[in-house]
Amino acid sequence: MASASVVGGGARHGGERRRRVLVFPLPFQGHTNPMLQLAGALHGRGGLCVTVLHTRFNALDPSRHPELAFVEVADGIPPDVAARGRVAEIILAMNAAMEATEDESGAASPSNIREVLASVVAAGEGQPSVACLVIDSHLLAVQKAAAGLGIPTLVLRTGSAACLRCYLAYDMLLQKAICLPKHRDELVFEVLARIAETVRNSNGVVISTFEELEPMELERVHGELGDDSVATVLATGPLHRLSSMNTGSNTFNLRQDQSCIE
Repeated sequence: MASASVVGGGARHGGERRRRVLVFPLPFQGHTNPMLQLAGALHGRGGLCVTVLHTRFNALDPSRHPELAFVEVADGIPPDVAARGRVAEIILAMNAAMEATEDESGAASPSNIREVLASVVAAGEGQPSVACLVIDSHLLAVQKAAAGLGIPTLVLRTGSAACLRCYLAYDMLLQKAICLPKHRDELVFEVLARIAETVRNSNGVVISTFEELEPMELERVHGELGDDSVATVLATGPLHRLSSMNTGSNTFNLRQDQSCIE
């Protein structure tokens, strides 16, 4: 059985027991930074304990955020897939490994996310109870595992509400031949379909936008997801303005290409 080792993060604040929120970002900078900013807002403004689950691929450094707890998850991404660096392939491989119950040798898979989540929920005497899990919309395997354990899930969409509407409508547009790309990429299509499934299966969605910027798009997202019994749609506004969390611009030590603004 996969077990979780929790690093850092206090369980109490001012002597009072608090609720705990789990967050699981996609391990790419444009997805991880907003999730850490949301974690900072939940911790700093909401007074919640936050546990960050993160993959070994593009692993986070817990020492940079001592106020949060961290759990490393064996993502099971094959080395050749990681080396190719194709994002859609990495996302699908990660989800497949997290859904697997056995590894290639037939032993219990250390990447099985249901076992990891069960271990995190049960871990540590004195830990606050888990209120919910916030996941990136690309992590369908995590959403399914959480639902099986009775953990409510919220999806963080790091893009706009308009972008989310496009993703939700993409399959319908293809079926009706309204949108036919010149070069059909099956991996990308599968990733987009899984985003829509993750969002529709969750208890709510958090979008990094605000009402004044996308009033019509947010209204339509509310309507479309309400039909799928998604109870909550939250427009948080710019997450970096809500959080004191200093994620920095170089979470994974990437050199930014600024040539377009030079």
